[in-house]
Amino acid sequence: PEVVPQAVLSLETAKKVLFVGKAVRVLIRSKRWLPSAMGGQDVAEVLEGSLDPPEVQEEVDALRSCFDAKSPVHVVERSVERIRASAALQLRQLVVEEASLARHLL
Repeated sequence: PEVVPQAVLSLETAKKVLFVGKAVRVLIRSKRWLPSAMGGQDVAEVLEGSLDPPEVQEEVDALRSCFDAKSPVHVVERSVERIRASAALQLRQLVVEEASLARHLL
C-alpha cells in the first residue's frame, strides 16, 4: 500500500489496475485482446500504436493527460474503470462463452 500514490490513486483503483493487467495478459496470450486492432500485427506493435476500440484509446489518452485536468483523481478513476470494464467483457466472452464454462461446471 505504501507504494501507491494515494493522492492520485486509491487502493481500490490500484486493485482495478492490477486486474486489468492480468486480464490483458490472459487475453493477449489467447490472441483475444482487441483482435480488430491486432490485424496480423505483432502484439508489441499494437501496444506501441493506438488501441481499438476507440473508447479504450480515448481512456488511455485521458490517463496520459490526467495531470492537466482540474481533478486528476476523477480522470484516473473514470478511465481505469472504463478500461477495466472493456477488459472484463472480453475476458467474460473468452471464459464463459468460448470456453463453455457452464459445461465444465456441470
